[in-house]
Amino acid sequence: MKNLILLSICILSFSCSINQKEDKETNNDLVDTSKRKSHIKNDTELNVEIGLFNSIPDTIDGCGDFYSYEIKENQKRTYIFLSNLTEFSIMKIDGQTEYFKIEQDSLSDFSGDNYTQTAFSEKYRLVCDFSLLKKYDEGGLYKLRLILIDKLTKRRKEIHLIGESGC
Repeated sequence: MKNLILLSICILSFSCSINQKEDKETNNDLVDTSKRKSHIKNDTELNVEIGLFNSIPDTIDGCGDFYSYEIKENQKRTYIFLSNLTEFSIMKIDGQTEYFKIEQDSLSDFSGDNYTQTAFSEKYRLVCDFSLLKKYDEGGLYKLRLILIDKLTKRRKEIHLIGESGC
């Protein structure tokens, strides 16, 4: 009888330690997976397709912002972000041309080298951070960091561009 009780205690202890070990391994797998960003979808990332303009639309005449992913010599330019500088900006989002009204009060202190501007469409808010790379007569070459924010979900997409601004 003593042996039977001792055997039962050993079996119970052994099975508990196996369950605890399996729980620890499962928890470790969850922690390790959460650390591997490549395996996790970022829930704050706005999942939209940004399209290209093959030419400057007629709605922008003269002065403006003309931005691309990169600028290469002797290559036809395509544009991601266009603006008439004062009233509106344009982007193609999920195949649709989206017009953004530039909020005049949003223009940060314009130093000529760096400034921020905000614009709104029906669905999105667009925050534009401009940084001067090279000064021209009536404009310059700028880096542009765009933050596209969905008004409903608050998800965002950050886009880095380069382009010209001015007349």
